[in-house]
Amino acid sequence: MADIHFNKDEGSQLKLFTPGPVFVPEWVLEELSKPNDTHRSGAYEEMHKKAREGLQKLLYTNNDCLIFTSSATGIMEACVRNLVKRDEKALFLSIGAFGDRWYDIGVKNGKNSIKKGV
Repeated sequence: MADIHFNKDEGSQLKLFTPGPVFVPEWVLEELSKPNDTHRSGAYEEMHKKAREGLQKLLYTNNDCLIFTSSATGIMEACVRNLVKRDEKALFLSIGAFGDRWYDIGVKNGKNSIKKGV
């Protein structure tokens, strides 16, 4: 048992990370009991297709729209990893944090990265 106790003036220095029991509202339990699909199911495939088609309408394009389930950094890394071959040089143009981030991702992924700024 820790020797740290609650202090009325300073609050507690003791952090409790003890699991449950925790009250869970009935409506949450009902939602959790419903069947769910994975990203490999037919239902998800249909939903994803509708989302892509809606995105194409929103962006006024017939081109493919890629939907990533990651942060912008994840998309940037996917681009660097998949579009820059090992024997190629990658030129990253930077005028600030965004361009610097591209360059850092190139370096961290072992690409022959060159950064040019203003």
